[in-house]
Amino acid sequence: MTRRSFLKALSTSATDTSFPSRIPTATRPSTAIENQGDTLTFAPYGEAANDDTFDLRVIGWSIRKDIWIPTVICQLACTHCTAVGLANRDIVAAERFCDAITLTNGIAVLPSVPANTIATATVDIEGFDFFEFTFDLGAGANANALILPSGEYSL
Repeated sequence: MTRRSFLKALSTSATDTSFPSRIPTATRPSTAIENQGDTLTFAPYGEAANDDTFDLRVIGWSIRKDIWIPTVICQLACTHCTAVGLANRDIVAAERFCDAITLTNGIAVLPSVPANTIATATVDIEGFDFFEFTFDLGAGANANALILPSGEYSL
């Protein structure tokens, strides 16, 4: 049996108070993750109070000869809940998962979960060479996502 493990989308959680600009570039974006699957399932989380919100974008990157071109796959509004990490672990007790994820742009599969249960989203990333997550924080201190890829990824 092959076990797939969640990976952090960003090595250091984002603290952006608005979405960073993503425009065509001549170099590979430093936070982009190489795509090796068709779909991507992820669980957003961050350091904030219960019911605080933030926005998240999944961006696909494609290479055309010598230019990297970004495409917003989806934008989601995420609401923190009471489900938290654990003291002295990779996701710490001050970081809350989200129990509500709402699609505001693009396409994503958003299973409904009970309140204070960890919610996930799934997006189709087939056809993109790389993908990345960007964040626009609300009241929280930071945000990130745990990704459960359909293939093997190197961060």
